[in-house]
Amino acid sequence: MTRPDLGLGYEGWQVSDPTPQEKSEGVYCCGPIPLKAIKQGELTLKYDAPFVFAEVNADVVKYIKLNDGRKIKIGGSTTRVGQCISTKCVGKDSREDITHLYKYPEGSEEERMVFEKASHHNKLREEGLEPGLKLKIKVSPDMKRGSDFDVFAVIANNTPVAKTCRLMYHGRGVTYNGKLRGACGLTDISDLQVAPGEEKSLPLSMCYGNYNSVITQDAMIRLMAILIDDDTKEMFNKTRTIVLEDPEINIRILGEPKENRQLTAELSLQNPLPEPLMKCTFSVGGANLTDGKTITETVESVGPRETTTVKIRFTPTYVGLRKLVVDFSSDKLSNIKGYKNVIVGK
Repeated sequence: MTRPDLGLGYEGWQVSDPTPQEKSEGVYCCGPIPLKAIKQGELTLKYDAPFVFAEVNADVVKYIKLNDGRKIKIGGSTTRVGQCISTKCVGKDSREDITHLYKYPEGSEEERMVFEKASHHNKLREEGLEPGLKLKIKVSPDMKRGSDFDVFAVIANNTPVAKTCRLMYHGRGVTYNGKLRGACGLTDISDLQVAPGEEKSLPLSMCYGNYNSVITQDAMIRLMAILIDDDTKEMFNKTRTIVLEDPEINIRILGEPKENRQLTAELSLQNPLPEPLMKCTFSVGGANLTDGKTITETVESVGPRETTTVKIRFTPTYVGLRKLVVDFSSDKLSNIKGYKNVIVGK
């Protein structure tokens, strides 16, 4: 858009945040602010430049609060926020990275100059690595919703002496906006012995019976681990959010797609849960495929681990590459999406 209120040089792409956290000039909104202003650290321009700048450049600092009220810093990162800013590639179903449009490369001279202009008082620094003990979280390759699986806290002792530690490691449900829910797994190990140069991997079981009641349709779990060195009292913290894999909607086109000729799509989905799904609905749409309407097909129930299959008929109205989009919902699983490219001929 043009920005005659800001003068020349700030037209073009503007940034807006559709989920504002606070009011701007009396109303809940955020932006628009020129993309150029964010990259150059021009925080005096309208609207909400400091807020948007922080969204893509903020530092993360972690503290643990002790019973006596003291807070101890246990880590953080100057590079975690504002990575992999993305859009969909034109003409392809893949991701295009546009981080470079919002900020200069991490650690570059231009980035440092922008931070100075923006009066960013937290100096950039590399995320510190623990001099003796290291802690990380590893996950299983197959974390499907409805299944049991393990995740791991990995401790490495890169010192010439044995270490005695305490590990507190747990999982909690979390929503897409970071709101924590109930616990779904806990490990608390005292007197953990780690030999010089040794690496230990300690599992935390994620059982469906435990996590099912605390996750939302976002299917996200926040893993948190704290390691305490008994000798030095140093604390090390790691956090990782995992997203459980939803079942796949299999889409099969029956017949040859032709303009103005009825076509059939066969849709199938396997219930991944050890309990039945009720009130199941497939919803199908697609530009120039379903005449601007959503076509639905309902299945009353799908048994545990069973597969349901439906057929939906529609008539393409234009030739060329089209995209058939399918959504599945039920009482226990919803917002399951799939798509199929359909090449329509004459």
